[in-house]
Amino acid sequence: MQASGVQKKVVNKIKALNQLGLETKGLFISSANKEVNYPDLNIKVIPYQITNVPKIYSAPFFWRFHVYYENKIFYETIDVALQEEDFDLILFRYPIWYADFNFLRFMKKYHKKIVFEHNTIEIVEMQAYNREGFRQKYLLFNENKIAPKALKHAKGIVGVCGEITDYEAHRVNHKVESRTIANGFDVASVRVRTPPAYNKQELTILLSAGFAGKWHGVDRLIEGLHIYKGEVQVKLKIIGNVLNEIHPLIKKYHLEDKVEFLGNLDSEAAAVIFDECHIAASSMAMHRNGLQEASTLKTREYLSRGIPFFISNIDVDTENNESIAPYYLKIPGDDSPVNIEDVVSFAERVLQLENHPTEMRGFAESKVDFQLKMKQLKDFLEQLSSH
Repeated sequence: MQASGVQKKVVNKIKALNQLGLETKGLFISSANKEVNYPDLNIKVIPYQITNVPKIYSAPFFWRFHVYYENKIFYETIDVALQEEDFDLILFRYPIWYADFNFLRFMKKYHKKIVFEHNTIEIVEMQAYNREGFRQKYLLFNENKIAPKALKHAKGIVGVCGEITDYEAHRVNHKVESRTIANGFDVASVRVRTPPAYNKQELTILLSAGFAGKWHGVDRLIEGLHIYKGEVQVKLKIIGNVLNEIHPLIKKYHLEDKVEFLGNLDSEAAAVIFDECHIAASSMAMHRNGLQEASTLKTREYLSRGIPFFISNIDVDTENNESIAPYYLKIPGDDSPVNIEDVVSFAERVLQLENHPTEMRGFAESKVDFQLKMKQLKDFLEQLSSH
């Protein structure tokens, strides 16, 4: 089964919950032409297609409400699929961009059967896209006005950090039980890195970006490299994707020889790059999503591979934990350029700690491993289903 990053996360979640003794099936809504079953994964892929659109949605003015019809078909597709299943609860990744009157109708039908997982403060993320026109206004209005009414019919709320959980609980006046369960990472799926020697003359920083987004804050790092005047030569290696505007920014500042783009790499190829880099850059702009707190997979991979990092947000699992504090640097959570002098000083301190890769790996195994988080989720779901 080919899967996106989010889908892989869900596949692993289904597998882990079943291994923990909680019978779990997955329904994926897809643009595929036909239904596909993956019995070995306990997953069914359901086709979601917009066909036979009523003519009224192409008429003057009414074309604007095509989005309503799209969402109607979306929830009808889910409803039909659920009719064939036997379940106690539905664990539903919150449907950002789909929270309109159709959502409210769906939630009323499945009153106190759905537990939502929230990975962001939805309204802030939606506004960050800076889209124009009726469609954006329609979706933002519904997220503000209709979604809270729909969420009151939920059985439970799971947020990946306390800030998100508090926001969602407040939206329903704390009438729905909520729990913070941070993102986990399959620690055993990656090997501990072998760090390169550091001669205090050249420092190589790694950024594993994955999906391009403003929250990575790559521009902050480029701006910091531009104004940095220190003696240590600093270079940046980027795995994954960045926003299009980053490339002209690098060219503007003549940093082409300082920044290397490696594209998407598999785990083993990435491991080679981790061995070549001294420290890493985690998320540097989660504030652009309205968050000062997060539990990103990037940070969890760095912990698992054993590479020290700098980060702008509070992390659910590392904050106020003295055992991991020496291995990361907290930078301001704003749009200011990254202070490369501070980063270099941090690198010189942390790279003197010879056992830092194994110490970080041990922390990851005890605090952020995927199985630990799935045990927390299982306990919460069983608690909810018991009353």
